[in-house]
Amino acid sequence: VTLCTFHHQLVHEGGWTVELRKGGDLRVCRPDGRELVWPTQTRAPRGFSQFEIPNVGPETGLTRWNGRSPDYALCVTAVVP
Repeated sequence: VTLCTFHHQLVHEGGWTVELRKGGDLRVCRPDGRELVWPTQTRAPRGFSQFEIPNVGPETGLTRWNGRSPDYALCVTAVVP
């Protein structure tokens, strides 16, 4: 199972468990042993439209990063007055 850094840390340091069941289903348990219950609603509610969400379009998730290394001194200056 591939996890992002945050969820990987939850499994290894936060006490969460992930078990791959036969058939490929996942069983995820909280640190207290309670199983995480997946939502049963898999579709958007009736009448919901992606176009009703303001300012979300085809380019919403695109980065504006130009590929260059960041100017760390400028970053620190922006955060620390």
